[in-house]
Formats: sequence, C-alpha cells, structure tokens
Amino acid sequence: MMNLEQPKSSNTPAMLAALLAAAFLHLQPESHAAANPPAPVPARAQAPFRVLYNNDTTNITACISPFFKKGQAFAPEMIDASVAEAAGADAHMFSPGLVWVPFWKSKLYPPDEHFRWWRNTFPNGRLHPIAHYLLAGGDIVADFLKSCRAQGVAAFVSVRLNDYHRVEFLDAPGDARLEEFDSICIDRFRRGHPEWRLHPPAIRDRDSRMADDADSRSVFEARDSGVMDWAEPGVRARMAAFIDELAENYDIDGIELDFLRHYRFFRPDGALTPAERSRIMTGFVSQVRRTLDRTAPAGKRRWLCVRIPAVLSLHAPLGIDAAAFADAGVDMFNLSSNYFTVQQDVDVAAVRRLAPHASIYLEMNQCTAKGPDVSRGHGDNFIYRRTTDEQFLTTARLALARGADGVSLFNFAYYRDYGEDPSRGPFNEPPFHILPQLADPARVMTATPCHYYLVPMWRSPYGNPVQLPKKLHPGDTAALHMDLVAPASGWQKNARLRVQTKDLMPAAATWSASLNGVALAPSADISEPLPPPYPPMLGTPQTLRAWSIPPALLKDGQNKIEITLRKGPAAEIIFADIITE
Repeated sequence: MMNLEQPKSSNTPAMLAALLAAAFLHLQPESHAAANPPAPVPARAQAPFRVLYNNDTTNITACISPFFKKGQAFAPEMIDASVAEAAGADAHMFSPGLVWVPFWKSKLYPPDEHFRWWRNTFPNGRLHPIAHYLLAGGDIVADFLKSCRAQGVAAFVSVRLNDYHRVEFLDAPGDARLEEFDSICIDRFRRGHPEWRLHPPAIRDRDSRMADDADSRSVFEARDSGVMDWAEPGVRARMAAFIDELAENYDIDGIELDFLRHYRFFRPDGALTPAERSRIMTGFVSQVRRTLDRTAPAGKRRWLCVRIPAVLSLHAPLGIDAAAFADAGVDMFNLSSNYFTVQQDVDVAAVRRLAPHASIYLEMNQCTAKGPDVSRGHGDNFIYRRTTDEQFLTTARLALARGADGVSLFNFAYYRDYGEDPSRGPFNEPPFHILPQLADPARVMTATPCHYYLVPMWRSPYGNPVQLPKKLHPGDTAALHMDLVAPASGWQKNARLRVQTKDLMPAAATWSASLNGVALAPSADISEPLPPPYPPMLGTPQTLRAWSIPPALLKDGQNKIEITLRKGPAAEIIFADIITE
C-alpha cells in the first residue's frame, strides 16, 4: 500500500524558496563559466523541418482511437502509436501535460511526491490514468523519445509556459469534487503561491459550474486571472528549472516555448511597460538558449522554437519581440492563431522580415471555427467546423508564398470522438494522409481547388483585429480583405465568393458584392469546393450567398471585398471564402 504521508523533501516555504533560488542560479551562465565551460556550439544553421506536429499527450486518453477505448489503462505502446500515426511530420512537438506536474522523473517535483500530496489534500479526488502510470515508475518523456528515435522523427518537448487548465480550482477546499484530469493539473507550487498569480481565481469547486454562456465566460475569466505572474522571478525560476531538468537528462532535439498556453503573463494594470515585459521574456528566452547550448552533445545544435501569436499586434502584451528573440537564439517561430481556429489573415511576411534567418511555420488546427455548446455545463461540448484537405493545402500555400518554411499542426487528433457530448459529431479519424502532402512544397503550391477564407477567432485576445464576425443592417457594407496566391500560369477559370450568415436569411433578402472595386454577378452555386467530409457548421441555402469572380479580377496579394446588405433583416456574417481553381 502506498504511504500517503506528506513528503518531507520540500514542504516548507523556506525550503521551497531555497530550492528555487538554487535552481535559478544553476541556470545562469556565470555559475558554469569557470567550473563547467560549455562545449563549442556549431555554427547556426536554419532548422530543416517542414511539418511540426504537436502531441498534447492527454489526447491519448481523451480521444477514442484505434489504440484507446474508454476505460483502458494508459500504456507506453499508446505513445508509440500516437507518434507513428503522424509519420508524415518530421518534428514531433511533445507536450508533457501542463509541465507544472511533470510527466518525467523530475527531482524538482517527483511524481510520487505530487500524487501523495494530491491524495492527502483532496481525498475525494480521483487519479488520471496517466497518474497511475507515473506512480508505477513510468516516464512519459523517455517513452516519447524512444518512439521518436525508433521512427526517425526529431523529438522536441513543447513547454507550456503558463497553462490555465483547471486553475479555477487551485484554491478548492479539500472536500471538493475534483475530476481525474485535475490530478495532473493542480500542483502544489501554484496552490501554495496565490500571491504569485495574476489574481486569485473566484471559482473553487465543481458546484460552481453553470450552464449558460455568461457563466461559461466567468470560468474563462477565472482562468485568465488565475495563471502565474511572470513578473515574479520565482515563477520564471520554477519553469526554468523544469526546462533545465529536461535538457540535462533527456536526449531531446529541441525545446519549444509555448507562449499561447496560456496567453497571459503579466497583470493588466499597466505596472510594466512593453519594454519591461520584453526584457523579462527575452531574458528568459536567452536563458533557455544557454541551457540548450550547455547541455547539447558535442557538435549538435539543439533547436529553440517559440509558439507565438501569428498576429504582430498580440506580441507586446505577452512580452514578445520577434527580432529580439531571433537575436537571443530562437531558431524556429511557430506562428499560431491560438488553438482552435486556422486563420489565414496573419502576419507571416512581417515576422519573416523581423527574423530573416530563422525557420518560420504557420500553425493549423483541426477546425476553422468553434460553434456553441450543445449541452448544459462547461467543457468540451461545443460544435466545431473541421478543417478540410483543401483548407490545409491552401493555408500552407499562403504561408510558403509569404515567407514561411513549413507548417505546424496542433490539436490534430481531435477530429476523433472526445469530450462529454457525442451529439457534436459525426467524428472522424484525423486526415493523416495530408501530412506528407504538406511536407512537399511542390504539392502545396500546385494543389487545386484552393479554398481561401475568413473566420472569427475564438476568444481573440488583446483586441486582435479579426475581420469577422460582421453584423450588417440594411444599407451597411462590410469591407474585408483576403490574401490570395496566384498560380504560376495565372488564374484561368472563374472563382467564387461566398458569405455565410449566423442565422437563416429570408429568400427576399438581397445582397451585393464587389471585388477590387468591380461589382460581381450573383451565383447560384453555393457548394463546397469538393464534397465535404465533415458536415458540422457548414452553410445551407438559407445561410449562404455566392457571386462569380472573373479570373482577371483576382490579384496575387491582398484583394478587397465589399459585401452590402441591400434589403432584409439585420444579418451577421460569420464566414467568407473565395474558391479558385
């Protein structure tokens, strides 16, 4: 039987502070310069990867798949299968949970210490299947590296710098009804340092979960404020110490610093200027670069990747300066539109100018739009519009044409059945066949038809200037822009413009559209580019309008679209696209 006594290794605040201070000092270059000089670092070269694939680990036991059924115990063979199915990617970005609860043999916060504390603190709480595996001596990071080595894939650990999952329960009372997932999310360090959070969360137990959208928003507000304040040196030291353990003890090819899980690092009271935030984050990035150089095998460069917003206006609030990051040793910029939507109106070209020698990737996800929850409660109960092959290839085409070196995939496994309500389906196996195509630039740049689109962004942070949704009253015009890439021989066939509204439109409603200042003729063809394999959230004859575009009107680069509601009730545009051949 497991001994559930409180661990004695790091119980007291004084001991914890001393441990963090020691870890922080251990990471400083001065502490190694004399006694342990770093090996020469190879000349900097551009990262060679074409397709990055993020594996969040928890999908393995959250999604029904060929290698996991509900109720199954976690086994390392599942990691083998999850790496093998993404064989078209040449770099696997593995997220070992939320990091605050290590999925490896950590000395800073050993798994057996954590789960002993968990059971003592929350005696009614259940353990996640991954927790049982870790308690039995498992090491998920080691398993992942073994799988990647066997399958010839570059192995990265993707470190979530400030993940917000379950932070609304950090202050839950001991008798709270917590779920399995909480056991690998709620950690002793963050629970013990409420003064280092952006603001203590208000939601304390699962009785606080409500049904309507307003209460669902309150959960996200609690999560936004409950993450850690990176202005606190102790917070940065804790994360740096975890990264140091990974670099010291595992034969990784690189580290990805994930700035988007979650995208809040500093208090919103303006206490820090943008320059001060940038100094903090650039300093942390520099520190990780030194750690990778110090621990790399002789003659090998360990790659440093950052997962950051794909829109420049979102960088300053997070302390991100792409040019400074590149100067600090970042090799790879993974540009993300957060973790649900696949946006095409992003700033790839601008980041390329800021980091001319780095490798740049545009992230794509399993869906292009998130819909409403379909059942009461909060959680993974929403409908979502799945990403099609044409949308993957077209988005990759845009990225390459504007200066990217490749693409990345995030949440790709979640085409599968997961969450709490099966009515969100039908579900599908992920389209893994698209990965080798995305890795082939010639295939990407010649694939047809092309599907360019604009979508709203779910929980768009910091005033991100997304173009949709747009609500129109009779007489109103929506001005949109869309970036298109011309084929080598130019466009030869008519294209189509479509708009989709949130609510049903009466047949008598009339609309008009123009492209680049020229009026377009209405079209009765409102169909998808190819027969759609994924029906959720697609438009219907009652929500779609379409227009024909002569090929001579299309421009390589930005195209100006104007949509006018001439007659009918007010309507909200939630999707717009151009389909070319």
